Amino acid sequence: MDASSTMTPEQFATAVQQQAALQLYQQLAATLSEKCYRACVPKPGSRLETSEKTCLRKCAQNYLEVVAIVRDAYEASDV
Repeated sequence: MDASSTMTPEQFATAVQQQAALQLYQQLAATLSEKCYRACVPKPGSRLETSEKTCLRKCAQNYLEVVAIVRDAYEASDV
């Protein structure tokens, strides 16, 4: 017997929503890492230069701000 058969429908729905949110955040982290690394580290070496670290920090901050704006707009549109 698996866990889903012992859950109430509400518990199951919550578990599904939590799993979907986790996958979304994992995808967000992977995308952020890839895009910012490509934009900020033109020639990978054995360590990051100070300018690359600064670029990565700013890139990640900007990316997360945009994601928040899009999320808020999506939630406000009642979709």
